Amino acid sequence: MELIILAYSLLLVSVIISIWKTIQSWADQDCYILDYECYKPPDDRKLNSDFCGEIIKRNQNLGLEEYKFLLRAIVSSGLGEHTYGPRNVLAGREENPSVQDAIEEMEEFFYDSIDKLLSRSRISASEVDALVVNVSMLACVPSLTSRIVNRYKMRHDVRTFNLSGMGCSASLISIDAVQSIFKSRKNVVALVVTSESLAPNWYSGSDRSMILANCLFRSGGCAMLLTNNQALAAQRAMFKLKCLVRTHHGARDDAYECCMQHEDDQGLLGFHLSKSLPKAATKAFIDNLKTIAPKILPMRELLRFTIVSYLQKWKNLNSVKTGEAHGKATVNFKAGVDHFCLHTGGKAVIDGIGRSLELSEYDLEPARMTLYRWGNTSASSLWYVLGYMEAKKRLKKGDRVFMISFGAGFKCNSCLWEVMRDLGNANVWEDCIDKYPPENTSNPFLDKYGWIHDEYASTRVALEKIKDKMWELHLTFDISRSIRVWSKELSINESLTFGLHFCGALYFIIEHIDCCQVFFSLHDWPMISQYGGHFLHSESSSNQEAHACLHLGLTDYRTFVGTNLNPLWEKFLVPSEDESAHCQHTANPLGNGAVVETADGRTIVLQRSNNVGEFAGHFVFPGGHPEPKEIGLELHQNHDLTATRVNEMVSQEMFDSIIQEVVEEIGVPASSLVMFQWNLLSFMLMLFQAYDICATVMLFCELLLSIGLWCSRPYLNHIAKNIDLMASEVKQSDPIFIGILQRVLNVRPAAFFYIKCRLESAEIQQLYTNAQDGYESTQLYAVAENDLGIMAHKMPGCHQGGLALYKLMNEVVKDA
Repeated sequence: MELIILAYSLLLVSVIISIWKTIQSWADQDCYILDYECYKPPDDRKLNSDFCGEIIKRNQNLGLEEYKFLLRAIVSSGLGEHTYGPRNVLAGREENPSVQDAIEEMEEFFYDSIDKLLSRSRISASEVDALVVNVSMLACVPSLTSRIVNRYKMRHDVRTFNLSGMGCSASLISIDAVQSIFKSRKNVVALVVTSESLAPNWYSGSDRSMILANCLFRSGGCAMLLTNNQALAAQRAMFKLKCLVRTHHGARDDAYECCMQHEDDQGLLGFHLSKSLPKAATKAFIDNLKTIAPKILPMRELLRFTIVSYLQKWKNLNSVKTGEAHGKATVNFKAGVDHFCLHTGGKAVIDGIGRSLELSEYDLEPARMTLYRWGNTSASSLWYVLGYMEAKKRLKKGDRVFMISFGAGFKCNSCLWEVMRDLGNANVWEDCIDKYPPENTSNPFLDKYGWIHDEYASTRVALEKIKDKMWELHLTFDISRSIRVWSKELSINESLTFGLHFCGALYFIIEHIDCCQVFFSLHDWPMISQYGGHFLHSESSSNQEAHACLHLGLTDYRTFVGTNLNPLWEKFLVPSEDESAHCQHTANPLGNGAVVETADGRTIVLQRSNNVGEFAGHFVFPGGHPEPKEIGLELHQNHDLTATRVNEMVSQEMFDSIIQEVVEEIGVPASSLVMFQWNLLSFMLMLFQAYDICATVMLFCELLLSIGLWCSRPYLNHIAKNIDLMASEVKQSDPIFIGILQRVLNVRPAAFFYIKCRLESAEIQQLYTNAQDGYESTQLYAVAENDLGIMAHKMPGCHQGGLALYKLMNEVVKDA
């Protein structure tokens, strides 16, 4: 009997020992976070709105449509002024990155974060048993794990895992890999390093689905120490992993292809985000929640949801008869979760998750502020969100933190952490946590580049509409018939006629008109120079100063419409290298334009109304055309005037007309545009002090004989130097004639001028509301010189040429 009792006792003890070992083995598989360190790049890598604008402007592949798209994307992205980018992008080398750029970007993060993490946790690199590194878009040899092992001289038996291509959900995949190690080995310390390589992956093309990544992704990273050592965890653990669920929809083609790295049509590498991404993310998110909800929610919530779901179904069955609609039952995740650590994939992602889980603004604040401060740092973004919660002292012992992340493939991964002790380390938020959340999180990009948002018809669409209308009018190549058809149109709508214009055709020549010395002739320009498709012509010899010579005749608007604006305008051109002969069958009315610079250094740009005939909705400088009728020229022959007198009158009209156009279109008084006359006497007194009377009289005569007074600039500079005056103190006169150019489309010529206005941009904006010809435009913009390049994409060719002349003028001034 005693033997039987002893046998049963031994059996019971063995069962108890087995149970204890099983429980102990389960405990040894627990995963704890000992510490983590998020990376803060140095301040010289910050990407504020000004620098982002510079990066966008230097991308030569972008058009105005792409600028509008980028503006909408950046403003709605939720990013602020303090995110960080890779050094090669800041240096302007994003189009040709090197492998070394990518390596240096990673090493700068590795050595900063890992050093701080190991120092603070008092764990040496030799104690690390497993190393997992995840960087999705960089695969190098030796691997990134090998570089870390070499840097910190880790043990030879350290287990290393180098993960790539996992996307923004890679950090939870890395933790899952570590957890698998913990199941087979005891007392393991693992180092997980998560980041993304942006240096070699900055997209420089124009594909919207690929350029969107540039607006969202920013530099960042995180290093963390994990262990299953119970003794170590009892002393230092911050979080304990309760469960982790991975959902992979790679078998679905739409999900697989929604996030993909590939080359665009131009062979430029980028990261493609398709329109099916939201749908793929939603499906993966739902499937993931179905799996993890029973593991993290209390039984009472699951029971409540089950009962409510059945009641709702029963109501919906009855509502078919009554016609009443009832909503669906929802799960209250707050019943089992205290804090939500959401993937900062963008403002829309955060909003979408918030609506799905019925979260409050308090719950979403950590994700929103992380996106605003750091941007989307890919797989490491979750840990910046966690750091925000800790810095705000939200995390108390026993709290449960729910992490959700999404990644290419398409994947949705989530996990639940339990807080092991009260936490309050400010971590990477230390220097700014008191400023968050800020009162205003709007992106200043909109204030600086908001004009891109204005609606307009694209150049191609506008031209096609014009051509469609013109095709109805011009049914033949014959010029005279085109004009007769247009005359019929005029009888219906008299507002289409605008009288006579000067033209460049050689049928009616009024002899040479010696305009004043053009700006670019002050240097040794070639005879014919081409800038952006527009020709600048000058005549010069070694012993004679250069001048511009225009051969002008008369034309009218209907002839212009019947030739230059004819959809078949190219058929009117004559094959010839001689520009005069080449365009002899076209009206070629001479237009004009002015680059008006305000007193505060801004340039005036107008957006044309959608009701005008040419280039509706486009950006233009103020301008129009000289008016022959203003000087009494109604016929090609006027026997009452000599050729010399006609030349003088036409030359003066060139300058007077552009002032009139500026006054009528932007509403400023003419007195604000002509600044020299009132100072002429004081300038003469300075001459008397510096030179004798004869020299002064000779110079004064030259000033008066110079049409528009502007050609005296060399003399002004010369005198200013001799009487110790700065050139900026000598005021300019009438508009400065900076060149003649010809539009590639319909070969229309235009004269461009530079005008300095005494008023500031704010004053001009107020005057514009009452401008005489304000109906021709819908908006006036005062633009900084550096931003003119963006607007040029939506300017007619002649105004693009005018901008090119303006830039050349500024270069000459700087060189002088």
